[in-house]
Amino acid sequence: TKLPAVLVTHGTVRGVSENDFFQASDANDVLMEMTDLPSHFACGLFGHIHRAQPVQEGGTKFWYCGSLIPLDAGER
Repeated sequence: TKLPAVLVTHGTVRGVSENDFFQASDANDVLMEMTDLPSHFACGLFGHIHRAQPVQEGGTKFWYCGSLIPLDAGER
């Protein structure tokens, strides 16, 4: 039986919405491009961005899970 593969990573995909006080840049972070994400995974679960959201607008396959506790005032 072939089981589906799940991608789990902790990183930033360029263009993902972050908090109000911080914007990722090449100077501060290692940014992945949407085109870098392998398409053969059944789903992808991402960390690092504390706002729960799809990695790509309208996407259903790759998601940031978000954080239960805000770490600064920009994460209300």
